[in-house]
Amino acid sequence: MASKSKIIASGGMMLALEAIILIAMNFVPINTIFIMGLASLISSIIIMEYGSRAGAVFSIASVLISFLIISNKFQWILFALTFAIYGSVKEFIERGRDIKIEWIIKIVFANIIFVVLNFLLGEFISEEMSLIFLVPFYNVAFVAYDIVYSQFILFYERDIRKHIKRYF
Repeated sequence: MASKSKIIASGGMMLALEAIILIAMNFVPINTIFIMGLASLISSIIIMEYGSRAGAVFSIASVLISFLIISNKFQWILFALTFAIYGSVKEFIERGRDIKIEWIIKIVFANIIFVVLNFLLGEFISEEMSLIFLVPFYNVAFVAYDIVYSQFILFYERDIRKHIKRYF
């Protein structure tokens, strides 16, 4: 069990790394979704190394610090409601459940978030983009994101963790 000071220090360093990645969104106007997804992977490291409680605290800190960093508040709302919290949500959903139940819960979660985003950011979405197109696209993108997220977790556990374990 890691000491509280080690957890706080490691969490702070990982939050700083995430902040650096998010700052790139202010300077690189393309691939913002990719940058948000990349930044969100860091929370999985905190969860794997220190548990779900530390991961939840990291997610909250991530939402707060990203508010200061991300200049476009449309992007911040998207990051806060989807990417920043997904590591903790994924960890909670995948606790000993059948894979089919996991996917159902994940898709329900994704669609609830879509409804909230559409309510909050609906005026920014073009009238030409119909929900008939957006809902399936969002679900496919979400499933792809979850698969990439899972692959990152496996990659971290298999290839990276052993090399950096002494730092955590």
